[in-house]
Amino acid sequence: TLYLGDVDDAGHEFGPQSAGTDSAIARVDRAVGELLRGIEQRGLERRVNVIVVSDHGMAEMKPGQLIYLDDYVDTATVEVIDLGPVVSLSGRAGNDEQVYRRLRGAHPHLRVYRKAEVPARYHYREHHRIPAIIGVTNEGWMVTARGRVRSRGTGQLPRGHHGYPPDVP
Repeated sequence: TLYLGDVDDAGHEFGPQSAGTDSAIARVDRAVGELLRGIEQRGLERRVNVIVVSDHGMAEMKPGQLIYLDDYVDTATVEVIDLGPVVSLSGRAGNDEQVYRRLRGAHPHLRVYRKAEVPARYHYREHHRIPAIIGVTNEGWMVTARGRVRSRGTGQLPRGHHGYPPDVP
């Protein structure tokens, strides 16, 4: 198994439609070509199966398309499981309903659900590890907390992100 993360890294840093991402695609394409040539040079092409897959797409993020969780709830009152296009959290000390009410309708680009109300099409409400509150952003938006926003090495905000619901192209 081999993972080539160049395209993912470039998509986050420069955006999915950028020249930097195009360059990363070219690097990965060359690396796959070298792998195939190496297999052929060793006479293994009839014994080795190569399957190339992509694990996800990526949406462009424009400046200002961040939703700060701490603008709506005291983060000391919640257990944050995940931040990003999908936010997963539970209230501490049994305050799930209070946290849910503070978040629901708080931002026009964030839909918030109780675990049991997550749309069935997401297949994400039955498992015991799914937290009490799930928030889903619109394409190109993400939830974070102040002080947690970092790009992969540039110090800038991310220009691309993934993890949106499956119906987002």
